[in-house]
Amino acid sequence: MSIEKTLLPINKLNLWDHQKDAIRSIVDYFLQDTSKSFLVKMPTGTGKTGVFASLTRIALPQHNYIIITPSKALKFQIISELTKSFCAKIEYDASLLQAQVITDMLHSDIDGVLTNVETKKFNIVTTIPALHYLAEQTNQNFKQLHDVKYY
Repeated sequence: MSIEKTLLPINKLNLWDHQKDAIRSIVDYFLQDTSKSFLVKMPTGTGKTGVFASLTRIALPQHNYIIITPSKALKFQIISELTKSFCAKIEYDASLLQAQVITDMLHSDIDGVLTNVETKKFNIVTTIPALHYLAEQTNQNFKQLHDVKYY
C-alpha cells in the first residue's frame, strides 16, 4: 500500500498539522516493513490521543496495537476516544471504521483479553505498571502478549 493512499483520509481530518505530521511519520515507519515498536512522544495537550485514534482506527486499522500509558486515567481517556468521541472531534464518519476490539488490560485479566482478541483486530490499552507486573509475575502471559502479531 502506498503512503499516499494510506494518508488520503488523514489529510482530510480536522487535526492539527503536527498531528498529521506524526501520523505520516508513523505510517512511513510501518511501510518500511518493520516489525519494531514505536513511541509517540509529544508534550502534554498536543494531541497524542488524536494521533493514536487516527492511526489505529483510520490510517492503519488492519494492524493490532497495544497502547501503553503511565496512568489509569489516561488509559480510560484513550479507550473513550478510540470507541466514541474522536470521530466527532475530527469530523470523520464513524460508520466507515473497521470492526476492532478495543479493550483495557489489567494484569489480572490477561487470559480473557488474549482470548477476546485471538482472531480479531484489536487495540489493547494498558498501563506501565500492569505490563511490569505481567513481566515480573506471570512470565508466560507476558510472553503470550509479546508473541501476538501486531503488524
